[in-house]
Amino acid sequence: MTARSPGPTLPAGHPSARAWGIAMYGAAFAVVLPLLIAFWMECLDRFVRLPAFGDALGGAAVIGVGLAVVGAAMRTLWRDGGGLPMSPFPPGRLVSSGLYALIPHPIYVGAVTTCLGYALFTSSPAGLWIVTPLLALAAASFVLGYEREATWTRFGALAQPRLRLPPREDAKPGVWDRASVYVLVLIPWAVAYEALNRRLHCVFRKENRSVLCSQSLSRQR
Repeated sequence: MTARSPGPTLPAGHPSARAWGIAMYGAAFAVVLPLLIAFWMECLDRFVRLPAFGDALGGAAVIGVGLAVVGAAMRTLWRDGGGLPMSPFPPGRLVSSGLYALIPHPIYVGAVTTCLGYALFTSSPAGLWIVTPLLALAAASFVLGYEREATWTRFGALAQPRLRLPPREDAKPGVWDRASVYVLVLIPWAVAYEALNRRLHCVFRKENRSVLCSQSLSRQR
């Protein structure tokens, strides 16, 4: 666990240049990127034909959860790490408290959850089946390709949250190892499978009804 510090410490440099850099970086990822993702969903929905799923109430709830996770993780990073969730302005200390003690990379988890919630809120097929998975893959690629190594180089260690895929070893899995497999693998897969199965069943049933109606009209003629 990290010790409580008197306050955050930011990289040295010209104050105004640093402030502008922080403002621009924050605006790019907190404002511009979400707008581009929403626009991307809207454009893709005009061309793809995929099952739609979700409603305003459920989507708003998921968005709320995602934003709460992002906000809580950013607060912990600022308070205990003494920095910002920005690669050019990284925290000065490794954070393994708060949500970082429970789930890996909670800011990315919250961002992907928020994207999923918006796709459900707008009933966007492209957002649900294309944009959200690609955002999750992009975050995973960034973590595995850069952030993981950068964190190890900077601190000489990595956070070890309770919910993480168990390591490859012959030791008997513990309670958290078993819970991690359910939370990170089995339950998401089961939910996605059941949602897709139900939606496809409804689509095929509607198509069969349309075919039967067309055949009935043909016979009447």
